[in-house]
Amino acid sequence: MTNFALLRKQRNDSVIAETKKLADQLGVSADSIVTNLDPESCYCDCANGGPCEHVFDGETEYDDGGCMVWTRVCSKCGCTAVSHDMHNMW
Repeated sequence: MTNFALLRKQRNDSVIAETKKLADQLGVSADSIVTNLDPESCYCDCANGGPCEHVFDGETEYDDGGCMVWTRVCSKCGCTAVSHDMHNMW
């Protein structure tokens, strides 16, 4: 069984370490660097063939300015299936 709590912690620690490294290189405070890290977001390593914690069993509709769009969402973190797939296509 995959230990997603441990994988999230390792991911979060890695982002924090990289942020501190960048801050040192730039000569600024690590707190001044903005990241999009949500420490509670699901762990996903689909891009590398690894495990994925998302559960796409929710759904949402929204108007994109011209037509209604429907997509599945992860019930755990709110990530849309569309954004997940787009991220992992590249």
